[in-house]
Amino acid sequence: MSTELAIQRGVERTQLSHEKISQLLNSVPESLIPIKETIALLHHLKDTPNKLYVLSNMHNASMNYLEKNHSFWIVFGGKVFSCEVHKIKPEPEIYEHLLNKFKLEANKTIFIDDMLENLDAATQFGIKTIHFQNAKQCFKGLKKLALI
Repeated sequence: MSTELAIQRGVERTQLSHEKISQLLNSVPESLIPIKETIALLHHLKDTPNKLYVLSNMHNASMNYLEKNHSFWIVFGGKVFSCEVHKIKPEPEIYEHLLNKFKLEANKTIFIDDMLENLDAATQFGIKTIHFQNAKQCFKGLKKLALI
């Protein structure tokens, strides 16, 4: 959805002014700061035989900002953003899209996410999951699955 439509929906849902919702949405991209430990984990995983992919509900402005200002994207073999494919987690179609686009086998795929409903949706495809809480905990989960 366009930024203007997102603002309009925000106004309708919250009864806040157009100006306040606009300020909020426009401030989000610059407030996104990569977490050092998580970036280190990504680079560590890049050095393993595993391939990494992004599946994100990130808004277009945030995605563009992060891609322009941060280099961690190089660790990924591919990306699926809901704003580009018009599907959103936890809808089943976005998981199907990811699996099909990158020819992934669900039973050989690990999905890491911080939202339990997104993890539950992925398991419907036979995808293994890790509930992300922090990089250290995620590392332990990956180690338990013998992926690192």
